[in-house]
Amino acid sequence: MPAISVIVPVYNTEKYLRRCVDSILDQTFEDFELILVDDGSTDASGAICDEYAAKDGRVRVIHKENKGVSIARNLGSREAFGEYISFIDSDDYVGKEYLSTLFTGVREYGGDICVSDYFSSKKDFDDSFFASPKYYSMSGREAIERFGKSGGSRFRGPVSKLVARYIVIENPFPEGRSFSEDLATNYRYYSQAKTVVDNGSRLYCYYTNPESVSNKAYSLRKVENTETLEELLSFLKENSFPELYEYYYEEYCFDLFRNYINIRKNQLDDELEKVLFNKFCKAVNLEIPRSADSVESLLDFFKSVNCMKVYSVFLHRFIKDLYRSAKRKESAYSNALVWDPKVQMKRIIRKNCIRFHIWPKTYPEEYNYLWPRMANVYWLFRYARKKFGRKNNA
Repeated sequence: MPAISVIVPVYNTEKYLRRCVDSILDQTFEDFELILVDDGSTDASGAICDEYAAKDGRVRVIHKENKGVSIARNLGSREAFGEYISFIDSDDYVGKEYLSTLFTGVREYGGDICVSDYFSSKKDFDDSFFASPKYYSMSGREAIERFGKSGGSRFRGPVSKLVARYIVIENPFPEGRSFSEDLATNYRYYSQAKTVVDNGSRLYCYYTNPESVSNKAYSLRKVENTETLEELLSFLKENSFPELYEYYYEEYCFDLFRNYINIRKNQLDDELEKVLFNKFCKAVNLEIPRSADSVESLLDFFKSVNCMKVYSVFLHRFIKDLYRSAKRKESAYSNALVWDPKVQMKRIIRKNCIRFHIWPKTYPEEYNYLWPRMANVYWLFRYARKKFGRKNNA
């Protein structure tokens, strides 16, 4: 039996698949099997999978009808023989020491899970890999805290990890959900693990694929994130994580509004739009006027009813959205909340700088030189929050 089963769900990624598979087969760690789950590809991906299976005995291929990435990962997990499982996406690739680094974490440090870092790249091949010799052990509960506070970092996603197979089998990905399936799964992994090991190596390259679900124009599938957050909130409440519960409740409120506005803007589903709007009003415990059809108008409403805590939450979340949009250069079509991140950020930050009586000449020097750069107005906002708090201020 192999020590590790590497599972790669494959769907129409013929342009990237060889790069992914070659990087896995080139590992310094050799005691593994590679399971390629062809999820009903309509391009040459399935034939490429078969080609590798014919050449290398470590490769197994499962062909199935297209039913989504969660079902593909779950099927691969059930068919796996390895003691540990690692998921890799078919448009990503890994460094040569990827598996050996993760395996060291679980074996030498007694972990049920080893988590490592990753980096993002738009290049056809980026060799910015980095191996760290440092490992840190923590309890499953501590890992959940890291999961909650890490945003989009390594504790959240399904990749760049090695997980005991029994944990993966007992906590399958939610079938029928193709968006935020990672958020729905990893905290359950950590809750079942006695020990989680963290390693700072960046040996996984997350390829920023313009054709992926997360980079396409708005889709109704993004509402799946709302359901995922509802499940997560129930878990956090039942297991006494008050700070994380508050953090994700804020995210839940903002997510409801974001999906509501996107559905309304694109006229996608009237009934779902009403459901989300009613959930949003209930979540913030306010009767929101339907005229509040943008974040900026919503912020004005919160201010008018003196609901400054909610105002602060939404301002913070919106600034983060603007920051990400400016950084990724997302179009207004893909996110109804953002039409021009540069203009919107400057206007909102300028308004709040006036409230806080902060001006460029009074910033600490490290903030002052960043002022002209578009994306870094987010750090100005963070500085304002740190200096003035968030309970009574934006």
